[in-house]
Amino acid sequence: MSLLLVVVLLFFSSSCSVSSGQYYVSDDCSSVTQSPCNPLSVYAGNMSQYNNTIFYFIGTTTIKNNVYMTAVKNVTLHGLDQSPSIHGNEEVYNINGVIISLHYSDHVTVSSLSFSDCTVEINSSNNITVTNSVFTVRSNLPSLNTVNAFDLKISSSVFFTDFTVGIWYQPLPVCSDELLHYSLTLTNLTFTTGSAIVLHMNHGTTYNVSVIFDHVQSSTNHHFILVGGLFYFFIISSSFHGVTDSSGFYIKFLQNTESSYDCTYPGTQLTSTYVLEDSQFYNNKQGLKILGNKYLLKAVNHHIIIKSCLIYDNINEGLFIDGTFLRLTQIDIIDTQLIGNGGNKIMNNNAPISLSNVTVANSTYTGLTLERSLVTINNNLIFRNNTGVVGGGLAINDSSGLILSSSANLEFIDNHASYKGGGIYLEESSDTDIKFMTPNIPLTLINNSAGLVGGDLYGVYRMTHSNQFNLTNRNISSTSIPWYIRFCDPHTTTSFNNCLYNVSDQHIYPGQALKFNVALFGFNYFESQTLTDGTVAMHNYAYWLNQTHIPNICSLIEYTPKLIPTSHQKYKIYLAVFNFGTSFGTNIFSYFTVSECPIGFRRYGKISRLMGSHAVPVLSTLTFLSYTKLVRTIVIVLHKREVTLHCTNESVRSVSLWYEDPNVEYAKGKHTGLFGFALLVTVFFVIPYTLFLLFNHFYEKYLSNFKVFKKFWSRFKPIIDAYSGPMKDEYRFWPGLLLVARIPVLLTVTFLKNESRVLLLAVAAFILSLSFIFGGVYRKKLNNIIEFWFLLNLCIMASLSIAFTDESKLSHMKCYDALIKKLFKKQDEDDEPLLDVTESHLTVDEQRRAMVPSSTDVRRCASRESVVELY
Repeated sequence: MSLLLVVVLLFFSSSCSVSSGQYYVSDDCSSVTQSPCNPLSVYAGNMSQYNNTIFYFIGTTTIKNNVYMTAVKNVTLHGLDQSPSIHGNEEVYNINGVIISLHYSDHVTVSSLSFSDCTVEINSSNNITVTNSVFTVRSNLPSLNTVNAFDLKISSSVFFTDFTVGIWYQPLPVCSDELLHYSLTLTNLTFTTGSAIVLHMNHGTTYNVSVIFDHVQSSTNHHFILVGGLFYFFIISSSFHGVTDSSGFYIKFLQNTESSYDCTYPGTQLTSTYVLEDSQFYNNKQGLKILGNKYLLKAVNHHIIIKSCLIYDNINEGLFIDGTFLRLTQIDIIDTQLIGNGGNKIMNNNAPISLSNVTVANSTYTGLTLERSLVTINNNLIFRNNTGVVGGGLAINDSSGLILSSSANLEFIDNHASYKGGGIYLEESSDTDIKFMTPNIPLTLINNSAGLVGGDLYGVYRMTHSNQFNLTNRNISSTSIPWYIRFCDPHTTTSFNNCLYNVSDQHIYPGQALKFNVALFGFNYFESQTLTDGTVAMHNYAYWLNQTHIPNICSLIEYTPKLIPTSHQKYKIYLAVFNFGTSFGTNIFSYFTVSECPIGFRRYGKISRLMGSHAVPVLSTLTFLSYTKLVRTIVIVLHKREVTLHCTNESVRSVSLWYEDPNVEYAKGKHTGLFGFALLVTVFFVIPYTLFLLFNHFYEKYLSNFKVFKKFWSRFKPIIDAYSGPMKDEYRFWPGLLLVARIPVLLTVTFLKNESRVLLLAVAAFILSLSFIFGGVYRKKLNNIIEFWFLLNLCIMASLSIAFTDESKLSHMKCYDALIKKLFKKQDEDDEPLLDVTESHLTVDEQRRAMVPSSTDVRRCASRESVVELY
């Protein structure tokens, strides 16, 4: 006790004429049998004379004016009957209502009383007890306020809506020779909706306060515990819940800036300890929040222990610790469960924090996030069924560190991250790390997942022998930040070994984009290269040109250079992994040239704009669409008929005629050029083009890996991609199959009429069946639906064509016999040549309708000339 306080108490004690005894207080003393009985106003005139006295309150006592109790000692205010109460006058317009003030007093007890609209003030007093009382609010905002009320006990009381308990500890004016100890005990208290407690400890090291919260129940209002002095704080078996706009329990460390309050005691280690044990924090915006706003006293070590607590179902963080100003503060979290919170976060903490037997489960925004903090695991740390974006179970960010003691055991089960790091996400920077006190720390990873990469682990790799886990399950999914970049093929399975370090040169026109298929690779836990996501940067060693973020697949990136066309000059462009704001890992490069646009493209801007950077796909599509017409034209050019002439002189001659024009001898005369060009196109385009599309998957898989074919294949790769890009990898032969299917239909339609419908139906049904067997050859489901609908309609139309035609009744032999008879009849009648070059000939379609055979055996008389002579 301070010297000044002792002097004041002795002065008032010696100056009062105190008579011990008991007095009765009531507004209606006529109904009270005990005596002496008076209204409180009678005693309030000079309360200091009533030492060693008990005041019994009976019935209702109304206070119209403030009551001051100064320098009293051994005084008790006790409610005698079932409902004794003290009411402040409602006509008092002070916001705090009527005030009952206790100053410089000792051993004062308030028990079994109900206070309404009364503010109770206790200042600079010792051994004050409030028990079994009720504090309510009717119209004003009363409170129970204490300032330096030493050895204060409040127990078995209820504080109703809007009533606030404020407890302040201020420093003593001078330091004592030895450390003084005082106490504050709150036991079995209930704070109903809207009521709150504010504990403000700003006494420095002028004395020590031992604080106990035992069975304190609070709801729907936040509590501020502002600690900036020397203390031992113990909270046990309490609950704080229902604060939807703030923290259920808020501990804030303060620092008194005046050096005169920083007392020292030689030989005494100054430590402030904060213990929360067997308590619950739930249904708040934040459950338990711990932080500081100024650096703490250098001479005081701070220790926070959270033990056997349940922190659950809080909207944001269940546990939130900001150690920015918590210097020399050790925090131990033991046997505690963090269940169903939005998340849990420890940040800006350089002092040691330890976790032992902690369970984190059912969090909705990362189970536990570490930011610029150092955390030690002393025993079990279990994460179950947590979700997050970056890091489902545990996220270690911003140069945080995780230290694993020899008894540590980690379990991550059923955690999920929508982006990366389902179990553990370790942000890779210069200081972020996981350190082992001993090797082979047990780590269980079961059924964790991530939306993109690192289902179990992200960023945890390169574990040395002395710095590695003992995995209970080695079948895990893990990766890291990208370290390597490689060119890749989007139509094959991408792995580090089948990717390329460089590719063939690109030739573009102004305004066209360079296109690169690239993939990024990091390391998994076992130090193998695995696909990962990241940022690809393009540069020319002088400037950064472009940055693109790509997922963990072979991805297309584009860049349009702004260069003057110079077809004779090669440019070099580099692609690099972009991490930590700079180029990282390896670089790959490619050469390209920018040529002037062709005259047609410069003259006809619409064509240029239409095709743009898609020239290859456009031209490939036009070629595919023209295939049938081209092949049919070649068939017509190469189609011939054989004519055998039997003359009367018994001579026989055979003549080959062009099927399209019987007046032209086959492969001779003016047909020679057409014949040669058709053969040339067939050999050097149609056959290679068909085989190229049909067997491209084989070429790509087996031949493109050889150096002799690699450069050749890279030039044709864009053409293949234009056709087979939409297909699944295993069905890249499908465009070639569609081409081959056109050939029998084309030949049948050209030479036969009725049979063509049957064959068309058969081919369409065959292709439709194949597409069913393959389960859809396209990557996109919509494309499969469109192709199925097209083939189905083709089958229906072919079937209807067969059902409603009657032109197939005559066989080929009947048509052939009728034609021969007609020819001989005409020759016998006028003995004219079989073939008259002066008459107009039939077209191919007309001949097909007349069913003219491809060869004819004709007899003629001796008086006629040879057919050959007609030409």
